[in-house]
Amino acid sequence: MADDVARRYPGQSDISNQFKAGASLTKALADYKAIKDSGGDYTFGELTAKYHDLSPSEHQDWKDDVARHYPKKVQDEIKRHIIHALTNKDEHGREKPIPLSITWRDPLDPKSITCTFTPSPPSYEIVISGFRKPLSTHFADRRGKY
Repeated sequence: MADDVARRYPGQSDISNQFKAGASLTKALADYKAIKDSGGDYTFGELTAKYHDLSPSEHQDWKDDVARHYPKKVQDEIKRHIIHALTNKDEHGREKPIPLSITWRDPLDPKSITCTFTPSPPSYEIVISGFRKPLSTHFADRRGKY
């Protein structure tokens, strides 16, 4: 997402790292629950906006840009994998979210969304090909500069 507006968004590693094992994953689950409890489902991109504390104008720009570059079916597929990982439960029914990473391939590649599960230690990897990528630089390094 290499235009001026996109510079105000989380980058590739920022988005992926919000689902990393530990405190990040715990916060992502809490944010998901807060969104879900306030209105049921969530709009694609809303979880990242909440996690990274985007301002109302950044949040709206983010949602508009995501909708422009990721068709609804693509959004739904990515969101489905994220929800599945976040809402995982152990054999006793206790919350046990599974870490997940997101990788973007070349936007010129054939369009596809793939999700791979690795059983030990449990993790998912979502690979997004053929769609616009977030910037590769960290959001914290760009935040407030634009």
